[in-house]
Amino acid sequence: MAETKQTKQAVQAPQAAQAPVAATPAVPLAPSAAAPALTRQGMSTGAKVAIGVGVGCCVIILGIIGLLVVFFGWAIFTGDFSGTTKTPTPTRVLYTPTPSVIPTKSLTGFVPYSNCKYRYSLQYPNGWADKPFASDAQSILISNDGVAMGLYAFDNSKGLTLDEFIAAREKIIKGTRGDIRAVTFLNTPAKGAEYSIEGGSSMVVYFWLEGNSGMQLVGSRVSTATDDAYNKLLNTIASLRANVDCAQ
Repeated sequence: MAETKQTKQAVQAPQAAQAPVAATPAVPLAPSAAAPALTRQGMSTGAKVAIGVGVGCCVIILGIIGLLVVFFGWAIFTGDFSGTTKTPTPTRVLYTPTPSVIPTKSLTGFVPYSNCKYRYSLQYPNGWADKPFASDAQSILISNDGVAMGLYAFDNSKGLTLDEFIAAREKIIKGTRGDIRAVTFLNTPAKGAEYSIEGGSSMVVYFWLEGNSGMQLVGSRVSTATDDAYNKLLNTIASLRANVDCAQ
């Protein structure tokens, strides 16, 4: 499914040359009396107050520094400098439909379509296609409100296996792929995977083989897609059936 880079050299200025300083003759120091020992009894009340205030200020400053270290450490770790806890916004992703959501009858407002050449059928929302698709169309494309789905048939006359076909197609797909897994709702051996694309979009891709063709379905959405369009896209994907015969 781009989406998706950042040496410093320290330069030290040379020190200015210092002018020679004339030697100053040593002046003998007069002997001094030994300083009296400072005892608690000899400290004045003012000195005691000053020391207490100084110690108190140091404790307060150290406390503030500790709080700042904790705050900025957490901010750097989480990337949040607002001081508030953010609730992550859930991301809607495309998924492999389970049997419980696979449509078993016609969907209201959807158009049934069968491709007799590539042997698949599905239902898509009315108005999502420019015109009706031919029953032997090599590709179809539908889109609306930030979502789109394309279904394509590729020549596989070389007889590639499903895994070989997937590897060949993935050389073209741009995006970060999740785990590839088996897709069971298509009524034929198939595999699918989700891809994350730069810019907040995502897509799901299904692969299967049909005769001398390799089939690929791509469902995609952008971050601004509406919920209604997204749900209709999921219904379209869930309605897909492969290995289906129809009257020409």
